Order: sequence, then C-alpha cells, then structure tokens
Amino acid sequence: MSKLKEIKSKHPGIFSIQFGVFAVLIIACIVLFAILRPSNDVDTWQDDPTEPTEGITIHEPDPDDWEFTIDEVTNDNIFQFVTVGNYKGIAFDRVTVSDQDIEDFIAQHLSEGMMMINVTDRAALDGDLVIIDYIGSLDGIPFQGGTDHGAELMLGSGSFIPGFEEQIIGHNVGDVFDITVTFPETYHAEQLAGQDAVFNITLNAIREEGAAELNEDFVRELGLESVAEYRALVRERLEEEAKNNERRQVFSEVFNTVVFHKIPVGEVEQRIALTMDPFYHEAESYGIEIDDFIREITQGMSYDEFIDYEVRPYAINDVQMDLVIRAIAAKEGIVVTQSELDEEIKSIVDEYGYESVEQFLIYNSETIVKVSMLADRIIEVLMGNAVPR
Repeated sequence: MSKLKEIKSKHPGIFSIQFGVFAVLIIACIVLFAILRPSNDVDTWQDDPTEPTEGITIHEPDPDDWEFTIDEVTNDNIFQFVTVGNYKGIAFDRVTVSDQDIEDFIAQHLSEGMMMINVTDRAALDGDLVIIDYIGSLDGIPFQGGTDHGAELMLGSGSFIPGFEEQIIGHNVGDVFDITVTFPETYHAEQLAGQDAVFNITLNAIREEGAAELNEDFVRELGLESVAEYRALVRERLEEEAKNNERRQVFSEVFNTVVFHKIPVGEVEQRIALTMDPFYHEAESYGIEIDDFIREITQGMSYDEFIDYEVRPYAINDVQMDLVIRAIAAKEGIVVTQSELDEEIKSIVDEYGYESVEQFLIYNSETIVKVSMLADRIIEVLMGNAVPR
C-alpha cells in the first residue's frame, strides 16, 4: 500500500474535522466555544474567502498588531481591539423539548444504528458472526494455542486458517462437531506448518447484522441498564442542546453588535501554527511532504488554500470571540484569580492524563484556559439579562 493510500484508509473522514476551535485546545474549551459560536459564522468563506461574513471584520493588519497575542491583551487595552454593543435585554426564542422530540431522536438513532442480532431459527451462513468454543488436536493430542472459549468469528472473513470457517456453515446453535483442517506450509508455528488438525467445535451463538431495535440488548450495547435510563439520557441531552441553542441565539446577537478595531495578528498566526502542528507530525510519520499530505486528505486542496480557506477564517473568528468574552468580562468586573486558574488546569491535567502541569502548558496556553472560564461565567450574565419571547 502506498503512503498516500494508507492515509486515505486511515483518515476517510479527516476533512470533516472542524477547526472552529483549533485541535490543540482542550476538550473543555471546545465545548464552551461550540456553545457560544454564532450559527452563521464562517461557512460562506468556502465560496469567497475575501468576503467577510456578518460579525467578522477583515482588514489589512497594522504592523503593530503583529506583536499582540492573547497574552498581551489585558483589561487595560481590550477596548483598543473591540467595542461591544448592548448585551443586556436581548430577546431570544425559548427552545423546548417535547415527548415527540424524544421519539423522533430515538427513531433517528435507531435508523442510523446496526447491531448484531441473535439468530435461533436457522443454520449459520457466510457473513454471520458466530460465537464458538474449540479444541484443536494433532493425532488426538491437544496442542498449545489451539483452544479457546467464547471466540468471535465472522464467517467468510478469512481470519482463521483455510477450511476452518467454511465447515461451520450449515451448523446450528448448540451443535458440537469436529472439523479437519490443514495448516499452511508457511504457518508461523513450525510444529503446526503443513499438519492436519482436528478441531472440536461447540457453536454457542449465531448473530447477524440487523436494524437496531429499542430493547434491552440495544441499551446494553450502549453501556446502559434499561430502556428507561436510555430515554432519560435522551431527554437530558436534548434539553442541554435546547439550552445551548438559546445561549447561541443570545451570543449571536451580541456578536453582531461588535465592532473590531484591530485583530491581534500574532495570536491568529500562533493558533494557525498550533492547528497545523498535528498535521506536520502525521505527514512526517508517513514520510511525505506536508503539501502532499494536505492534498490527499482534502482531495486536491493545496497547503496554502487549506490555510487560507479552512484554518485562518476559523482562527480569526475564535480570536474575535476571545476578544468579545474578554471585553464583556472587563465591563462586568468578572475575573479569574490565579488560584482558580491553577485549580482548573490541575483538574484538566488529571482528567485528560497529562504527566504534569508543565507538560500541559507546552501545548496549551494559560490564557486560553482563563478565557474559557470567563466564557462560562459571561454566559450566565448574558442569559440572566436576556428576555425570552
């Protein structure tokens, strides 16, 4: 397999990755900004990246802007970058969750899912998943490595030695039978290579792929105990999505009243670099140039096009959102203390398995974590002053 074909097989949907909050950010930040992001932010950049969308101001950067990263934006200079309009008393549409919404979600979930269904009314067929016990022997003596219990085998997959799977076809659940196979001459275990072996098979179960049904088997596959628990989780998820939809409405209205005076270009470029860093590592692991890697995963887009059309617009938008959050926090006197920040970072380090705070800070910025904490707090301010229609 060529390097580029290997990439395709490994990353069939890699281009569906959203760069709205660049990949190196911790999951907690991604969740917060996904909630805040206006729903009509930068999709039209795909058609013409020179045309700004509503709420996004693009201009030739002042040379002085280059020195600024988010770390250099403070409460003392935040309003040099952005002016925030009225963010109190914003009207929004209530989003409710009905019983029908829950049933519709469940129906959609079931239609998208396939599961393995136990078969009891027929013999095993090619393509079935069978659960078997087996004991292999040479001249009546079991050999090492030839015994297993509860083994899963997809008939027709070719994962067992030639002749093994074919001899299970036609047997029913509960059958106990012998099959005879010959190990290939090139088999890795020399004592078995070219030998005739007998396997005693017990067929415990036959399963086939079928449309999912809302039953105990389905919810157990999801790690749940009951259908009632599943329904409760669906309602919880939809109600959380409804809340996020309301928050998104309010923040979108605020975002559209904002005037950006200048963008900290250094921060934009820094985020672009951090976003692209995993792509460089991946390309290096395959031993190919980054431009070839980008062309492959995007089906023809050059490296520069990828940066200009996909990465940079989102990086700009995210930096702008950071500025809006910082500006509202400054107006409201909302602060994150160093002890609160330290505690949050330690919590993230523990939750996501970083070796230490120092390792976390190699790949992440304290300021971005602080902004995500501010975002959580200003959401409450915005929603506390918003007016439901």
